[in-house]
Amino acid sequence: MAADTPGVLPERQPARQGGGPAITVADRSVIVNRTLVAAIEEVARAEGLSCQYKKPLFGSTNAGPIHRSKTGIPTGVVSVPCRYIHAPCQTMRLSDYQGTRSLLTAVARNPSSLLASVGAT
Repeated sequence: MAADTPGVLPERQPARQGGGPAITVADRSVIVNRTLVAAIEEVARAEGLSCQYKKPLFGSTNAGPIHRSKTGIPTGVVSVPCRYIHAPCQTMRLSDYQGTRSLLTAVARNPSSLLASVGAT
C-alpha cells in the first residue's frame, strides 16, 4: 500500500510510489526472517534495482499463513506500491511494476541462494 498522498505524514506511509519494489519486513501476519530480507535486498542491489522497505503499519498477506504452516516455511514478501488498493480503481507507477517484476524474476532464477540464507534446502 502506498499512502504517499498530500496530508499523510511520511511516518504513516507504508510505502511510496516511485521507490521501487516494497520489501516487507513485518506486517500483521508475518515477521520476515532478516537474513531473507537482506538476501532479497542483495539481489535487488546486484540487479541495479531500487527498492524500499514496507513499513509494518497496516494489512497482511498470504505470507502469514504460509510461513506458519507445517514446521515453518521461509517466506518473503515483495510488492508493487499501489494507492487505493481496495478501491475500484488503483494506481501504480509502471517503473515500480517493472522493478518488482525484474526483482522477482532475478530471485526466481536462483532460489537456492535465498534458501541458503535462511538455512533451508
